[in-house]
Amino acid sequence: MLEGVSGVVKAIRRRARANDLAEQGRYAEAREIYRELAEFRSTHDRVIGAMHWLDAANQSAKLEDRAAQLAECRRALETLPPQARWRTRLTVQTGFESLLMLADALQWLERVGEAESVARRAVAFAETASDRFRQMEAYVALQQVYYRDGRSAQALGCARRVLELAEPGDSAPLLATVMIEQGHALADLQQFDHALRSIDDGLAEAAQIPDESTVAMLRISALSGKVAVKRNSGDFAGAIADAKELMLFCQRQRPAQYMAAKLTWATAEVEGGDLERGSAELVESYRELIERGELTLAGRAANNLASAMFRRGRLAEAREWSRDAVRLSVRGGINNRGAVHYNLAYMMLAAGDAVGAEAEIRQALDDWEELRRTVSSDRINVDVLQRQGTIYRLWQVCRLLAGDTAGCLEVFERTRGRSLLRTIRPGSVEDPHVTVADAVRLAERWETGFLVCSLLSPMPQAQQLSESEYAGLHMWLVDARGVTYRSIGPEMVYTTEVNPATAPDPFLGLTREIEMPMAHPDLGLNLEALSKIFIEPLEGTLTGSPARNLVLIPHGELERVPFSALRLSSGERVVDRWPVAVVPSMAVFAELAARATPRGRTHDLLLVGNPTSPRHPFSPGFPVPDLPTLVHAEREVNEIASVHGDARPPLVGAAATKAAVLARIEGCGMVHFATHGVQGASSGETPGALCLSPDGDDDGYLRSDEVARLRLTSCRLAVLSACRTGWGQSTYEGTLGLARAFLAAGARAVVVSLWPVHDEATADLMIELHRQLRSGLPVGEALRRGMLHLRRTGTDARDWAAFTVVGDPDATGLRLGQ
Repeated sequence: MLEGVSGVVKAIRRRARANDLAEQGRYAEAREIYRELAEFRSTHDRVIGAMHWLDAANQSAKLEDRAAQLAECRRALETLPPQARWRTRLTVQTGFESLLMLADALQWLERVGEAESVARRAVAFAETASDRFRQMEAYVALQQVYYRDGRSAQALGCARRVLELAEPGDSAPLLATVMIEQGHALADLQQFDHALRSIDDGLAEAAQIPDESTVAMLRISALSGKVAVKRNSGDFAGAIADAKELMLFCQRQRPAQYMAAKLTWATAEVEGGDLERGSAELVESYRELIERGELTLAGRAANNLASAMFRRGRLAEAREWSRDAVRLSVRGGINNRGAVHYNLAYMMLAAGDAVGAEAEIRQALDDWEELRRTVSSDRINVDVLQRQGTIYRLWQVCRLLAGDTAGCLEVFERTRGRSLLRTIRPGSVEDPHVTVADAVRLAERWETGFLVCSLLSPMPQAQQLSESEYAGLHMWLVDARGVTYRSIGPEMVYTTEVNPATAPDPFLGLTREIEMPMAHPDLGLNLEALSKIFIEPLEGTLTGSPARNLVLIPHGELERVPFSALRLSSGERVVDRWPVAVVPSMAVFAELAARATPRGRTHDLLLVGNPTSPRHPFSPGFPVPDLPTLVHAEREVNEIASVHGDARPPLVGAAATKAAVLARIEGCGMVHFATHGVQGASSGETPGALCLSPDGDDDGYLRSDEVARLRLTSCRLAVLSACRTGWGQSTYEGTLGLARAFLAAGARAVVVSLWPVHDEATADLMIELHRQLRSGLPVGEALRRGMLHLRRTGTDARDWAAFTVVGDPDATGLRLGQ
């Protein structure tokens, strides 16, 4: 034991011994000494003690003992002073490296939400300290979390940020890692040529590294990336060759990773080579792994065998292997368990066993819910829900095959808006499970018709199922009289000849129709096609409905359909009869409709128009946006101020800075932005931002994540009079973007645009909208009358149909001081 005054001298000698053992590759022995030193030094010097815990964690990482790595990183961080008191160079270095090592351990243990939170904490620390190299290291850590979690676009954004920060002479291992990981992300995004170039660049950078162990690790990652690129691009011969090279390399230099590489090779053979040989190798590997007690890899082998048998049409064997994967996954992470339960459910459903599939679906959902309870971040919660969405869609198919269209509606409702509910109704039940009876009562109470639209694509390799029984567009109209269901067959709504490598969306034909109405040479033809799909099947029920408002709950890209402009058979448009709004779910609508503005507050109106153009790029690696001056936007806010009379002067031009907006916005009952909008996002951020005037170091972008953190508890209505403010990232939760951010912050409704809008026509529409609001009308009816006003003046539909309400159409623009 180390004790007494001489203990420090002994500790120094012991540390030298541990360092020597680590150099010799005797990691387990080195780790024991580091642990002993950490326990001793923590009582004398907390920073030195934490440094030894970090040393131990590094040895655990080399031993691939992730649970120990996690525990030791946590001991390091617990031993250090609180992060706000990291002052000395050694404290900062130890604390920062402990964060990176902790994020690495968490992602290997498939605790994705925690891993992302820790990596983001490292990014924030490095950026606050303006430490360029630590920023690079932190973004690499975040990149790896994103990639392993399947979020390739965000991983790519992190890689670009690292390369933007890089300077000549920077760490070759770091740059090589980034380039290779960037290749992995590009492969997932179908950019195969760029992916291979990035991987080769990474290998060239790795050639400069003297440490053979680091080079070996990078080579394994690079070969794995090349296998993925070639598999996804259809070059199966190349994939098999690279997988075999990977396997032989690991056999020679990294025996601990040999079996994983062998599984990669055998799976490549199954997918595009010798199916019998690949299957036989998987079976052999499975048996060997079971004997060696490597159950996680054995579960992976079983899962791959299930897929192989499924591809060969041997469904009974596929189910048995999948059940074995489920059994083995109990010892793995929650993430893995949910995935294998889903795979088994898919195979059972493909074989016609809908009852058995539902049991597995429920188990998969239980696993995912267990994972989701571990995260508090809204964005991470959405990402977990996105994975759950595929399971819920499978559950919808089960309900449809059972003839239960009402159950299918209830399952669809359960996928939607759940993280938003958690945000706007903290502490309450997040999953209210709205039944059909609940939905009808809700429609009756608020005099609303809910039009719910869900897309279900055909299931590959499910020949025993008839596509006509479940695939296509499913629609429900819910009003005070009950529920009416209609479906549109897949032949009308999806492209049958789709190359998965270039167009993985089976609804490509439909989404092309709705993606950009402005780009269509004849908007009228576009609207006619959409009217035939969305209005014609339900027109009889719709025109006889007692509903005062029409509230849409659309799936994915369907949020961009300009429903107000669709035609009835009588020649009327939807806008002639009903105000239209969009919400992610009926449960979210109920919450927004019940929101009340606090009493005793002054409901100011914030008007912002025509800020000066941005001087900075919105995201790293992109150019500064080239945006025109919005002459009519300034007219728009000045005339709106005149309409309301007692409004404070608008913020226009250079005065429309983010600081000026934030100083006023939280006390306002209504906010109106007439400016440019941008739709991108930096890595890990929610898409979308409003362009305000740059001011000093502030770039002028009011981003969605900043909006969501505001307290807009007095805000009844936000009007975003800018291009494509209704766009964002489509998820099962709903669209992530500016509209959702304002709802999360407290607004009851948001007016947004669906495509690029004309400056002058938009100003005219917005001025009329505020005249109607001033008269006391709710926003849905006020926008409807504004649209009708422009139609009477001969304005083209592309200039008035772009806007819609997200949220409660009965939200009011309160008169100032009322």
